[in-house]
Amino acid sequence: MRPLKFKYLWRKSWYFIDLEKDNTGMAFSEFENRAKTSRLYQYTGFNDQYGIEIYENDFVRTISHQKHPPN
Repeated sequence: MRPLKFKYLWRKSWYFIDLEKDNTGMAFSEFENRAKTSRLYQYTGFNDQYGIEIYENDFVRTISHQKHPPN
């Protein structure tokens, strides 16, 4: 099961909520007080090739190394 993590943008900085480490009530009340107009993005459970966590709505570029036969 993937860990429950979230991120949100407030005043041009990303803030993260990790439900396994943080106090859930305090983390979400802080989010509500700070960023009522901000969206909350959930962790997808995937990391990129550099180990950076991928959240919903993150842009990910894929590179294919497959060779396609000529038409």
